[in-house]
Amino acid sequence: MEIQNFKTNKNDNVVASFDLYIANWGLYLRSLRLIRKKDGGEFISFPARKYEDGEETKYYKYYYFESSKNEAFQKAVKELLTPFLKEDQPEYKQEELPF
Repeated sequence: MEIQNFKTNKNDNVVASFDLYIANWGLYLRSLRLIRKKDGGEFISFPARKYEDGEETKYYKYYYFESSKNEAFQKAVKELLTPFLKEDQPEYKQEELPF
């Protein structure tokens, strides 16, 4: 797997956006995001469509992994992102989240 088109975002809970190329499958996954949750945890988010369900905001995922496969995918991609997320970026380490 290879990270491509990596861009940091220091304005909200989106830490970075990037594309992922999986050579074994000949597959490009575009517009993935590294999201930081309020509790400090992070996850890789696929593109999704935002919609309202009553007063609640939800996201329709266009594609996703089964739970058992998602954990391995999340771990592998986070490891690939490590060199891109440098320690000398204080906004990345100390950003306050709105939720």
